Amino acid sequence: MLKTPNKPFTDKLKIIVNSFASDYVAAIGGGKITSSKHFLVALGLHNLTGQKKVVQILHKLGNCLSYYLTCEIETSQAKLSVER
Repeated sequence: MLKTPNKPFTDKLKIIVNSFASDYVAAIGGGKITSSKHFLVALGLHNLTGQKKVVQILHKLGNCLSYYLTCEIETSQAKLSVER
């Protein structure tokens, strides 16, 4: 049980519940639904390490978006910011 009746819903518990919810939606969606958590994990790891392989491994485990989809989103965001 994640929440007891006598204790308030803490910030740490909210983070855990949102994390599970993102994983659940991504699993049910079969990769057709993109969550911000999965994108940010891929983006953060790629920016920290500069390596493609780390993102590919986590994608195979279902913990982030694919490397190519992450790059496509980054490119479209950069194009959008240049247009503005």
